[in-house]
Amino acid sequence: MRVRFFWVLLLTLVGLLLAYGAGIYKFNEVLLYAWVDQWLAEIASDVLTMAHQQEGQAPPPTPEAFPSVPGLYWQVWFVWTDDTRLLRRSANAPTIALDPEARSRPGSAPVRRTLRWQDRLWRVYTLSHKIQPASSMSARYWVAQVALDITPWRDRQVWLTVGMFAGGALVVGVMALALNRMLRWTLWPMEQVARLADEIMTTEDLSRRLPVVGLTVPELHTWAQAFNAALDRLEELFQQQRRFLADVSHELRTPLTVIRGQAQLMRRTGAYDAEAVADIEREAERLSRLVEDLLFLARAEAGTLPLRREKVDLDTIVLDVLRQAQVLGQAKGQRVVLEHLEPLPVVGDPDRLTQALLNLVSNAVRYTPEGGTIRLGARREDQWAVVWVSDTGPGIPPEDLPHVFERFYRAQRSRTRRGPGGFGLGLAIVQWIVDAHGGWVTVQSRVGQGTTFTLHLPLDPERAGAWDADEDA
Repeated sequence: MRVRFFWVLLLTLVGLLLAYGAGIYKFNEVLLYAWVDQWLAEIASDVLTMAHQQEGQAPPPTPEAFPSVPGLYWQVWFVWTDDTRLLRRSANAPTIALDPEARSRPGSAPVRRTLRWQDRLWRVYTLSHKIQPASSMSARYWVAQVALDITPWRDRQVWLTVGMFAGGALVVGVMALALNRMLRWTLWPMEQVARLADEIMTTEDLSRRLPVVGLTVPELHTWAQAFNAALDRLEELFQQQRRFLADVSHELRTPLTVIRGQAQLMRRTGAYDAEAVADIEREAERLSRLVEDLLFLARAEAGTLPLRREKVDLDTIVLDVLRQAQVLGQAKGQRVVLEHLEPLPVVGDPDRLTQALLNLVSNAVRYTPEGGTIRLGARREDQWAVVWVSDTGPGIPPEDLPHVFERFYRAQRSRTRRGPGGFGLGLAIVQWIVDAHGGWVTVQSRVGQGTTFTLHLPLDPERAGAWDADEDA
């Protein structure tokens, strides 16, 4: 790829330099001819004027009476029908016309030509002046022809061309070296990326990274760091996927083993066992909940999960969840109390918000020991609705806090399960629901003292503003 880019850029540069040189050469030539033609036109006009003024003099003036310039000559002819006579010329001029066609066919417009004569290059300017004839006479003309030897200028143009080619070759050589080095700097990371991608596909090792130490160009250094960060994220996603598959397999293995074992037991005994049937129903229910949670997260990530947007009183949802939490806590000897409650108008899906709060409450009931206390509260902070659920359970170690919202993650070393176990999907569902409503969820915990989950959701600006106005009144 580097070689192809090198030759494409170098040939493009050569083409541009050739076009630029040809343009300069042509412009210089046009400028030279324009300047020479202007000068010759002035000389031709002056020669015709002098010839006309001296026409009636006798004897006619000698050639020495007219100016003579090296490399420049002029001639004046009298043209009348088939009669063409050379009247006057400069001392250095030949007796023939360099451009006989323009001389023999005079006209109103001047004629400019570049001709070669005696191995020299001449610019010939022919100017005609019509003499008004009598009624019985044909038209007569004074024709002045001025020629300038432009060979020295053309020679200079040749040397200019040679110099331009030499300079262009030098520029191309320098640019070739610069392009080679520049492409090595710029395309080397891309080549490394291609090589790294092939190695990752071959070895399935996502731990490989681009080296950034040798990159001196800041843009390339930033680009390499961004690519490595993308690989870090990709590796993390693959690891999460592997953990996800392993955890799903683990969670499915236990209930399936129980169901298969109890069914085999009843088949061997040939008798109905109420306890075995109860175990089968309980494990089937656990499987059903696992499948529902997995379907929820899969549809949520795919963007196919319907999410309503309507005006909701979050404080009403908190009260409903509080009543359900009191029923759950009473069965385990726990106290569920409401610490604080304010009107909290929000916009969202009431079913999903209820699901998020129930997941937090169920999590608190599961990990709070008998006789413990679970607290719910809701208050307003600026333009945010804040809802919290706290418990007096064993707490979460600091090293586990960053992972509590990951799927199938359970800090079992400190938060020992009590009662029916979960799958580690509830908090992941809570986080998705809160994120989908434009908020965020946080967790605070101290080992041996308990844990607090806090939801932040944006208030409905329209109804929140009306509520503020009523409070002020």
